[in-house]
Amino acid sequence: MQSYWETSTYSAPSDLLIIGSGLTGLLCAYHYAQRFPTRKVRILERGPFPFGASTRNAGFACFGSPTELLDDLRELGENDTLKRVEMRVKGLEFYRSTFNPDDYDFNKRGGWEIFRLSESHIVENAKDRLDYLNQLLTPILNERVYDVDKDINRFGAEIYPEGFHNPHEGQLHPGKLCRLIDKAIRQLGVEIVNGIEIETIENTSDEVILLDKSGFAWKAAQCIVATNGLTKSLFPDENIEPARGQILMTSPIPELKWKGTFHIDRGYFYFRNVENRLLLGGGRHLDVLGERSSERVTSEKIQTELEQLLKTLLPKANYKVDMRWSGIMAFGAKNEKAPRVEALSDNLVLAARLGGMGVAIAPEVSKQAVNLFS
Repeated sequence: MQSYWETSTYSAPSDLLIIGSGLTGLLCAYHYAQRFPTRKVRILERGPFPFGASTRNAGFACFGSPTELLDDLRELGENDTLKRVEMRVKGLEFYRSTFNPDDYDFNKRGGWEIFRLSESHIVENAKDRLDYLNQLLTPILNERVYDVDKDINRFGAEIYPEGFHNPHEGQLHPGKLCRLIDKAIRQLGVEIVNGIEIETIENTSDEVILLDKSGFAWKAAQCIVATNGLTKSLFPDENIEPARGQILMTSPIPELKWKGTFHIDRGYFYFRNVENRLLLGGGRHLDVLGERSSERVTSEKIQTELEQLLKTLLPKANYKVDMRWSGIMAFGAKNEKAPRVEALSDNLVLAARLGGMGVAIAPEVSKQAVNLFS
């Protein structure tokens, strides 16, 4: 039971309700409020801050390593692969042009793909196709993208001495980025309500009603569902599966040589420095079904694999693991990465399944979602 005062303020109907305050939800609010400045926009978030992966990822500003893109080319063909890369590049450029890069700790230190000692055949195959990759990507970046780095040994690890370097990639602080967008949309009049977990969506021809866990009904003329890895609970029939990504971070290592962003195993493992700590994540491919979970916990199996890889990357360093966490991404049941941006009705839009590239593609996904409303 609510008071008159509450029904005319806090719970008054909105023009647009957005479920989820991760990057996609925040940016949907940003684009919508820019286009319709007089409309009332409200975001409903289950946690005290974004719950899924937006503030729990590795903080990469990347668009794909050579072997990852070669895999995509084999599976998807040139057209779809290039569309995907272009979406990532445009998204990263959106952040740089809209916000001060220093405010979200962006740096363009470059990205590398490195390989294990036993993977010389993979390196040679990728080297043979590097010019082809550069021909495809140069029109998007306006510069050559990948080069062979023949001095990977300088990082002091027990890995293959050659790898690939991409000067266009970098690092960012996803927590600070979310805070920047949060501040920007509040200045546009957007309201964010935390602690609201939506359980049911009722859709009529002229309004959408969202029932939360307490039984309260939130109403709006339009709604965008931007819940990514947590979408299954609202739309169980959608081909959107949660995919947990696990991370660990070391204690400070004064002599740390790894500076930049790095990928191994077609991007399934990834690491970077955070000042003089090493952040390492991935390994989901080693237990796909086990990691098809929306529980924000870590598993012994994946963490053990990450710790073994740490020994390869830091063979002589003294360190301990200071932090472990996980975030929830979303893929299709067959590992589909293409985002699902679809109008489920005239007033209900789904924007989810960002395929492990949510940081890079959220700006374009959110723009597409808003464009589905007239």
